[in-house]
Amino acid sequence: MRHFVAYHSADRMGYTAKEATPFGLYTNKNVSDPIGDVIWIITGSADKPKRYSLTSWFTVSDVSPADHTDFGFTLSGHEGKEFPRYQRLDQLPWFAAFLKRMANFSIGLTELRDQAIIDELRRVAAEAGCPQT
Repeated sequence: MRHFVAYHSADRMGYTAKEATPFGLYTNKNVSDPIGDVIWIITGSADKPKRYSLTSWFTVSDVSPADHTDFGFTLSGHEGKEFPRYQRLDQLPWFAAFLKRMANFSIGLTELRDQAIIDELRRVAAEAGCPQT
């Protein structure tokens, strides 16, 4: 099982993360065999400075052509957790370095290869009552 991070941009999508499907995302990246992989969804506020929050995580169970003209694929699932209150990440000590490594989320869906980051996301989720096992 791999872990990926995806960023929901309300500016790009035209709707907020709250209005989005919590267990799905659009991407142009053709990920090899993502069934069973975990996707962590992060969004940013329109505030200056931007506030980043974890909104949901889900396990991919389906890959299909996107119904959005700007994207090629939809990854979706049925198992996961949507956070009743989005979990702020930008105030955590590890997040600034992570944001820099993710190029401010400009590179789209990205596989997480750093186990420490996966552990931190799992910790945040568990503390919010939405554990990822």
